[in-house]
Amino acid sequence: METIVDKYGVEYDIKQKILIKASPDLKEEYIVHPNTEIIHPFAFINCKKIESIVLPDKLQYIGTGSFLGCSALKRIDIPDSVLQISSNTFSGCRELESVSLPQNLITIGGYAFCHCEHLHEVIIPQTVSAIKEHAFYFCLNLQKVYFQGTLRRLPHGVFSHCENLNRLDLPYNIEIINERAFEYCKSLEQITIPSTVRLIDTKAFKDCIYNHRTTKTNQKYPSVNL
Repeated sequence: METIVDKYGVEYDIKQKILIKASPDLKEEYIVHPNTEIIHPFAFINCKKIESIVLPDKLQYIGTGSFLGCSALKRIDIPDSVLQISSNTFSGCRELESVSLPQNLITIGGYAFCHCEHLHEVIIPQTVSAIKEHAFYFCLNLQKVYFQGTLRRLPHGVFSHCENLNRLDLPYNIEIINERAFEYCKSLEQITIPSTVRLIDTKAFKDCIYNHRTTKTNQKYPSVNL
């Protein structure tokens, strides 16, 4: 492995086009080398002063926990070349307000945005086929989630403790809502459940007070007013 360290203290494997490790002293904005294709797992872990990271268009893979604990990070745009957001990628990025998800994204890993407490809006691209457990757990200020795709399952705890989530229209092809998916979403006033839903697990809406509407063809889960 042939590595170099740039003037900001960030280590790269130039031959393999990998960002290996960032300096914890990074602050304000950092622009990742334009030839980088891979960000190593936990590369920016606990870089608590960094506020903005500019990712290159050639980037293909972001490893597990790459930005874990970057508590001052406010915004990041992920290029369309990235197909997967790994587990814990942005976990603990408490100041993250805005994230642009890739238009070719397939998977959002478990706890990917856990404790992103200032994230207020998420657009799930059409290409996403899987969101893992607790992906958006404890996003306290998340108010709106827009589904553009053909997602079939909302897993355990995926939006648990999103206390300001107030309205949700589930994607048409959704079939399963797992246990505690919306636990303690205490501001959720309305949710639209499509006719494709065939299973809502126990405690999927634990500690919620909400109206939910279903399409006329969904006789299994008739509309109720709680």
